[in-house]
Amino acid sequence: MRSSAKLLGRLSENCSLIAAKMIAVAMPVEATDGRSNGSDETMAKFKVTYDAVHKLLELKLEGYWSMDDFREYEAEMGSKHVQITKRTPFYRVLSDVRDFAVQSKEVGEAFGNLSNYRGEAEFGRFAILVSSALSAMQAKHVSPNANVRVFTNEAEARKWLLEEGSLPG
Repeated sequence: MRSSAKLLGRLSENCSLIAAKMIAVAMPVEATDGRSNGSDETMAKFKVTYDAVHKLLELKLEGYWSMDDFREYEAEMGSKHVQITKRTPFYRVLSDVRDFAVQSKEVGEAFGNLSNYRGEAEFGRFAILVSSALSAMQAKHVSPNANVRVFTNEAEARKWLLEEGSLPG
């Protein structure tokens, strides 16, 4: 039986490798916003949405993060992964990092450290949505896994994610 930590690690590894290297990146439908409390204006730093019908986890990362923002994201991802894997061992991921700023070294390393939890199991396709061709080239370089692809076009990313046979099992 796959452990939740291993599957979360696999999910986190793909996103964190991109972020770490580029930074130098209700079920039925449920969304959670990560919020920063550090200023007069509360601004979402991330959004996590899961569509159970399509088995699609959508991540939207934005702005410049503090370590508190990262810890909140890490906790939310862990919680969401546990909720999803209670219902299905396989799901797809669309990670939208088009508005994710270049991060501090500390935050970049924290994303990189998420890969320490990596597992051997596959969970499904992982699409990374970036804002430019240069970002796409960088992401492809650091993420050679066949189940991970980088896109600058959201419609193309969704089409690839939802192709018949795109989930293991």
